[in-house]
Amino acid sequence: MLICAWVLNIVRAVVTIFITVVRTIVETVCELVTTAVTTVKEVVVEVCTWLPWPLSTLCELVVKVVEVVETITEWVCEEVITFVFDVIEAVVEYVFYVLKWICWLIDWPLRFLTDMLWCLLGFKPTKHIDICVKILTTGGEVPEEAMSRAEVERLIEETRSRFAQCNIVINVLSIGTIAQSDHMDVDGCGVSTFFSKAHIWFNKNRCKQKLFTVASPITVYVIRSLGGARGCSIPGTEYIIIDRDSTNATMAHELGHATGPLTHSDTPTNVMHTPTSNDSTEFTKTQCCLMRSSRFASYFPPIGRSTVDIS
Repeated sequence: MLICAWVLNIVRAVVTIFITVVRTIVETVCELVTTAVTTVKEVVVEVCTWLPWPLSTLCELVVKVVEVVETITEWVCEEVITFVFDVIEAVVEYVFYVLKWICWLIDWPLRFLTDMLWCLLGFKPTKHIDICVKILTTGGEVPEEAMSRAEVERLIEETRSRFAQCNIVINVLSIGTIAQSDHMDVDGCGVSTFFSKAHIWFNKNRCKQKLFTVASPITVYVIRSLGGARGCSIPGTEYIIIDRDSTNATMAHELGHATGPLTHSDTPTNVMHTPTSNDSTEFTKTQCCLMRSSRFASYFPPIGRSTVDIS
């Protein structure tokens, strides 16, 4: 990763932390206000039982007013404030998405000179691409009709074998589950997906780049269904999605989109052919060089434990 993208990641982290802190403070204040209003209502109700008529009737009117205030407070705290912060987070995500493309354009010339050109000339020392895998669950369990961990591990090995021809090592930082039944099924992969709550959630919950590391990891989300597609990669994002109908080449295909970004191929044996099949096993020299010059590719293995043992 070069200077522009590195600085952008730092700024993004600071902005995210700031929004999270402000949101926590506002939610805490809301909770305190709501509790205070509820306590006042309970006290007034108790006082009303002590008062004679007509003071008791007037007191009941006060109770109704307090109840209205309580309802409005709860609505503002639970609906309005949540909506406002969700909008702010969405706007921030899309702004940084645009800035990320600007950084890509700024950094590309140097990546071309240091990686792409060398690769085309035949100089291909080992490079690393880090991924982490998150299997979506519903009710804390992976549904029977979804992809199991064993199947995910098999796809990872298939992906490693395909990237090995480019002398790229796929390092698996982690394989875990994450509860999100709302996004177990996504309706296809396209513009509508990019402007959906699912994209905001996937982007927000992706694996973050660790301090002092050179490249960002790519998060692989495993869901139940993509509405007819087998995989999805939105250009400029740091995650891909695969589902239960994935072939042996699907994960490698989507990583090709994410890291190249590679376009589709008309050659059935090429990994970037669509639809992918188990026989899609090859990358061209140019495709390899494009992936090797990606912002996700680094000459350095991950710090600490280099990979999850799935053998």
